[in-house]
Amino acid sequence: QDEGFSLHQIAFGGFSQGACLAAEYVARHPAEYAGLFVFSGALVGPRDAPRDYSGSFNGMPVFIGGSDVDPWVSHDLL
Repeated sequence: QDEGFSLHQIAFGGFSQGACLAAEYVARHPAEYAGLFVFSGALVGPRDAPRDYSGSFNGMPVFIGGSDVDPWVSHDLL
């Protein structure tokens, strides 16, 4: 914002670990971002970790892609 960009002009994305970090950041810091693109990644932590996020993705474009044969990020996490 200090450089003249508003939050709705900023999109987050990544592949693998970068996708995990992008998804986790947006989940923990909800705002009206331009979008989220997650390629072969998921939220960080064990499956039973508490997910007490207060924000919403309503109205924000989100793409989540992966493979059903990924040995690191199973299809059910996508």
